[in-house]
Amino acid sequence: MNRLAGFTLMELIIAIAILAIIIAFAIPAYAGAMARANMGAAEAAIFNSVNNATNFSFIGGTRVVLCPSSNGIVCENSFDWSRGWLVFEDKNANRERDSDDRKLASVEEISPDLHILTSEGRTRIAFQSGGGNFGSNAHFKLCDHRSPQRARSLFLSNTGRIRVADSPQTGCAE
Repeated sequence: MNRLAGFTLMELIIAIAILAIIIAFAIPAYAGAMARANMGAAEAAIFNSVNNATNFSFIGGTRVVLCPSSNGIVCENSFDWSRGWLVFEDKNANRERDSDDRKLASVEEISPDLHILTSEGRTRIAFQSGGGNFGSNAHFKLCDHRSPQRARSLFLSNTGRIRVADSPQTGCAE
């Protein structure tokens, strides 16, 4: 006699139900992990850009500007840095990238779900030749789809130092 090996219909239904339960828990956990990773990548990119701009302006004795830019070529007059930003040497101190201004770096959009906003009045961050930035302190708000309670804030002082803080009061929309 030959005995056939295989699964019964009941065993198959139980296996599919267990797989569905595992997937139901894994997808939100994966999305949360990706959101945290994107937030961390944005923080690191901002830190890196600010540190490089501070160092270049101090060592090179020239002005350096950070500005929002979606194409990495020209600055946008916006408080929204979500689509990327540009770092360039500003030889004539007009806070616009001219043909003779050297591009130092550009950062592309990190995630379409991540919003990076600066405080009002700070569409550009200019570093003077001594390494400090002009104007008032700058406040970067990092928001994603999770909730305003998961928002982060980066504060840039006039001396060019940057610090990070959990900040549920950042003004991120629900």
